[in-house]
Amino acid sequence: MGYKVSPSLAGPLADKEPWPLKFYRHAFSAAHFNTQRCRIVYNDYLFTRLTGDAPAGAMPAHFLAEWSASHNVTPENIGGKTFPGPVLVQWTALDGSPHTASVDLDAIFKDRLLLHKVALDEVREAWLDSYRLEPDIPDILLAVDDRTISVYMRAVVITEREQIPGNPHSCLRDDLMLAWTQTY
Repeated sequence: MGYKVSPSLAGPLADKEPWPLKFYRHAFSAAHFNTQRCRIVYNDYLFTRLTGDAPAGAMPAHFLAEWSASHNVTPENIGGKTFPGPVLVQWTALDGSPHTASVDLDAIFKDRLLLHKVALDEVREAWLDSYRLEPDIPDILLAVDDRTISVYMRAVVITEREQIPGNPHSCLRDDLMLAWTQTY
């Protein structure tokens, strides 16, 4: 008996060739640094509810290395679309200049490609085979830093070989990849 693919997991990727790796669902998070004020709204959720009205300092040294997303976006809840709409950002930079931006994730990720640094011959074959049933859910991360907005993606790709020699639990990559940036 074969496995049935849940549309909520694979959507239009069900039973398609898994390479190049693509995504249908995603998780999102946003943060701001070096701002006087900041308001970030995506999928009807305010990401700066606790920090938006207060000045924000510099980005901590290891922030990007440890950052992950927690707001899951389920296409079934938004008419089958991967992205519910743009990320709306209103902020005041350190110099006091006000800015507004509408960041179109649908345009940035128009091909729905998973951004990663793993070559096909390095990917674990069994994981790639299972990708048709349950594609990875990448983290899409938006950072406002003074006058610049950057969008990153972090996705897990299972590898054949250990990434840390001698550590059998290191057969994966989850590199943070810059997808888009703009200075205002």
